[in-house]
Amino acid sequence: MALLREDFMQRRFALPREIFLSGIRSGELPQNTDVDLILVTLFGFCWFHLLTDNLGDTSILEPFIHYIFKNVPLKPVG
Repeated sequence: MALLREDFMQRRFALPREIFLSGIRSGELPQNTDVDLILVTLFGFCWFHLLTDNLGDTSILEPFIHYIFKNVPLKPVG
């Protein structure tokens, strides 16, 4: 599990993390965006659909992405 968490997933998160950080730097996302929470939410969504053999149903993709970006999770202050 440690190898999965600390190596495999970190490599998978690297590119999307950089995309979100670029959005923060450019002002498209708030400075306190919780990138880690977005990543685990997105990857959890993807794995759920993979493991339930539901990749063909794309009808939920657009509403899901709109929800994430309309409700960008923020890091707690403090």
